[in-house]
Amino acid sequence: MPPAELPPPPAAEPPPAGADAAPGPSQAQAWSWRRLLPKLLLAGAIALALTQLLPALPSDQQLEIDVPTGPGVVHQLELIWSRVGDASHAGGVRLAVPLTSAGTIHHTVRAPDGPYDLRLVVQRRLSGGTLTETSHHRRVTLRGGRTRIVLEPEPQ
Repeated sequence: MPPAELPPPPAAEPPPAGADAAPGPSQAQAWSWRRLLPKLLLAGAIALALTQLLPALPSDQQLEIDVPTGPGVVHQLELIWSRVGDASHAGGVRLAVPLTSAGTIHHTVRAPDGPYDLRLVVQRRLSGGTLTETSHHRRVTLRGGRTRIVLEPEPQ
């Protein structure tokens, strides 16, 4: 008996019109997300790094020092600051401030955000020309803006 011939395989149907030109909507969305996801992750990593690094960079810190009433007139203010836990001298300034007897002294320093130890020395000139000094210590946290420092009244 001769072997039976197998029927020919069915002819492949041609793809629908436009199928080769572009992937379907779900494939296109998956492709765009695959291309976009690494960029979004990189942007997120950069944003996270900046939130950690920016406070460590020096920025303008505005100090408002309230000098209370005391004997004589304020002649000079010396301000020395260092980061908490850092024994080295971080910065300082000596300001000539001719006030009557009290007032607010504004000064801007450039320093990173964080906790600082401040030493303030107020020098007053008494009516006879004699100079007196009063030293104050404050611990403040600078946050890139205004920091108000209120000194206690000096004995009359």
